[in-house]
Amino acid sequence: METQQGSNATISRVRVGTINHIRIAGVIDETFPLTSSSPDLGGLIIVDLGRVERISSFGVRRWVEFASKLPPGGSSLYMVNAPPVMVDQLNMVEGFAGVSRVLSVLAPYTCRACGEDRLRVVELLSEAPIIAKGCAPEHSCPVCAGKLEFAELPSEFFDYVGRQQLGTVDPVVMRYLRATSPSAPNPLTTHLKIVQDDITYITLASELKGSLNVRRLASGLEGRVAFDFSHVTKVEPEAVARLEQVLATASQGAKVVLCRVPPPVLNALSRFTQLLTAQLGTLWLPCECRNCGHEHHQRALASEYLARLRTNASPERECPICGGTARLPSIPRLLPLLRRSSLVKQPLEDLEALEPRALSQYLFGSTHLDSNAKGGGSTDISNSISATRLQSIRRLGQGGMAEVFLARQVGVKGFEKFVVMKKILPQFAENAEFVDMLFAEARANARLTHPNIVQTFDVGMNDGVAYILMEYVRGPDLKKLMNELRRKGLTLPIEHALRIVAETAAGLHYAHCYVDPAGVPHPVVHRDVSPHNILISLDGAIKLSDFGIAKVQGEENTQAGVLKGKISYLSPEATSGQPLDARNDVFALGVVLFELLTGQQPFKRDHDAATLNAIVSEPAPVPSQLEPNIPRDVSDLILRALVKDPARRTPSAAAMREEIEAVMAHHRLNSSPAAVAQFFKATLGERLAEFGPAQNGPPLGSFPSVGGQPRTAAGAVAAPRPPAPLPAAVGADERTEVCRPARRGRPSPNVLPPKPPTKNTLASAPAVPAEDLAAAKPAAPRSSPLKWVVMVVIGFLTVGGAGVVVPKLLSGGGVEVGGREPGAPRRPGDERGGGGSADEDRVAERGPHAAAVRFHRRLQSLPPTGVAE
Repeated sequence: METQQGSNATISRVRVGTINHIRIAGVIDETFPLTSSSPDLGGLIIVDLGRVERISSFGVRRWVEFASKLPPGGSSLYMVNAPPVMVDQLNMVEGFAGVSRVLSVLAPYTCRACGEDRLRVVELLSEAPIIAKGCAPEHSCPVCAGKLEFAELPSEFFDYVGRQQLGTVDPVVMRYLRATSPSAPNPLTTHLKIVQDDITYITLASELKGSLNVRRLASGLEGRVAFDFSHVTKVEPEAVARLEQVLATASQGAKVVLCRVPPPVLNALSRFTQLLTAQLGTLWLPCECRNCGHEHHQRALASEYLARLRTNASPERECPICGGTARLPSIPRLLPLLRRSSLVKQPLEDLEALEPRALSQYLFGSTHLDSNAKGGGSTDISNSISATRLQSIRRLGQGGMAEVFLARQVGVKGFEKFVVMKKILPQFAENAEFVDMLFAEARANARLTHPNIVQTFDVGMNDGVAYILMEYVRGPDLKKLMNELRRKGLTLPIEHALRIVAETAAGLHYAHCYVDPAGVPHPVVHRDVSPHNILISLDGAIKLSDFGIAKVQGEENTQAGVLKGKISYLSPEATSGQPLDARNDVFALGVVLFELLTGQQPFKRDHDAATLNAIVSEPAPVPSQLEPNIPRDVSDLILRALVKDPARRTPSAAAMREEIEAVMAHHRLNSSPAAVAQFFKATLGERLAEFGPAQNGPPLGSFPSVGGQPRTAAGAVAAPRPPAPLPAAVGADERTEVCRPARRGRPSPNVLPPKPPTKNTLASAPAVPAEDLAAAKPAAPRSSPLKWVVMVVIGFLTVGGAGVVVPKLLSGGGVEVGGREPGAPRRPGDERGGGGSADEDRVAERGPHAAAVRFHRRLQSLPPTGVAE
């Protein structure tokens, strides 16, 4: 605990994990030291105002400046126990609350029987319905138990708190506030231990049972040992002997002190058969403030409490909330125990200094932030069991209930794995339902191991904030990809749309039919199938994610009659709150396929009410009428998935996938997850830069990189190369052609014959490294040896014939044509240099020896010369 003075306001601070609990007492005036730029105010800031006596005009200015924005490193600011002098400023001064949220106030009441004014704590979250009606919560007098009357007009006093947008409160703050209130404590289910220097500090669980493990608690203890009983609320009779054995064993090798011992444990100690071998340090006694009625526990030194009992005096304490008088209970039956026990005479400050750390361990578990980190905290999460650390790299995005980070899991011997860390949003965590929903997602998804489902690896707590670790998919969700295609004026080819839905259906069918290793079925209904939850990996995979509202058969983590999921993808039975099965996800998947092929959602209307009405009562539009290029059987497939009555709907995700595969085979539509990824990389490469290289650079994943400028081994861009023959032409309008594999014996409709490079093009091309040129050229067909033999023979004959004919022509002798008399007219077939048909000539001109044939014919077509010898 730190105390800051030097002003008319006394400020004390307690750090518990990321919580910075600030208590302000006295007068807030121009000497108020806190500002919004105070560097030592970080994390979750709770400002306790219960003991503020007065605030001046200059103090109002100082306070407004402090609350106007979060200090550096601060994540949220809360005000608790605001007294009437602060509530008056909240009601009158604009911007007095700033960025803070008021969780509780000290409201003024009057007791007619006692004739005294009382302040009572009003929790604004739990009392919000009563305050909204213009009424004040009912309270009784802590002295005479009579009914208290509210001292002011409720509508005026609660004016601001009724208008503030309280929203949701960070779950860490709520757990911390509950931990300090005995009326609603968080049970501690296991024993905790802290070791610092020569001190071993052991916090015992809330219930001590007959199965108390003596060896685990007491074996091998040395130095000084403190047993903290502050959480213990029950000691079973069978546990008394075990507790006596624990203390006796621990005292053999260590100096044992019992700290914050509550009445249930004191009763157990009084039944020990032997003298207490440990020292009795402090007691933990319940008390109630006579002013504000706050119930809490107070620490009392055992030796001082004994002295008070001997004089029949009731020890009094100052209320930590309002500063009023809180009287400790007088328990005379404790006199025999205290008289025969060894009592600590002076407060043990080094042990008390460990209490905030024990509270942090109680609230947040063993996970902790690196104390050497700068900037108020570290992004590393330690896991003492697996000896791994989790390093947050960057924020990937935010969904409806959680935010998502890319993280690196680092372990021993160079172990490293990239994962996604999903943490619940602070503003949704005041309601335990959202926290439970996150863990429900982890439970539902942890069972599922399938190529089309994002895997869950681990769950944990980081400073009280729950998170789950999931598989990292290097690619965006389908909704983002469709938006980018729409922005560029492109559409998703039908074969890729069908492949995406077929792969998603495969993952859904696995979840719907999941059976654990023991053979017990645990069907999982996703309930939120939409393009937002379908991830397209650039490495060639299609995965379904976000089982946050999934329903696992046999688990009661959902409520009947509550709409969950995105409105446009709800099934008719989901809108009416009926029990859901696999056919609910089939309906949503039909909506997804409808949207992928038509670009619109079948039941989307101007507002949610109209959309829900359309889902229940209006027929789905016919996809082939909206887009004529959609085959009729594909349109019928979608309409069967969108039938209102689940009994007449496509019965399962497996059946839907079989129908998709059948129509793809019928229309010869070829696609695969790798082809889907390749399509998006080719069309949206520049928009996928956040997921790593998509066009240029070395190939990634299981398929080659998209063409671009070649790169050298060092990564530099090589010199421009001549355009290589392409398998498909790109028009002037830069349309994207999707090449399908050609069927045997028929050319592909999307593939044009390559144009041979011209002589000028080859001559003007700059030099290209041989390996790059080889990589750029398509593989040449393998030649037969017989072909080369025939070409060599024809080449020799051609050269030989030229050696005979050319000298004779030059000498003027002419060339005789065999098969006709001298002077006879030429036959029609002779003009072609032979008796072959025109078709045969065309075939010869296209053959592999076309050059030699044309040369031979050119020689035969020369006219004879008449030079005499």
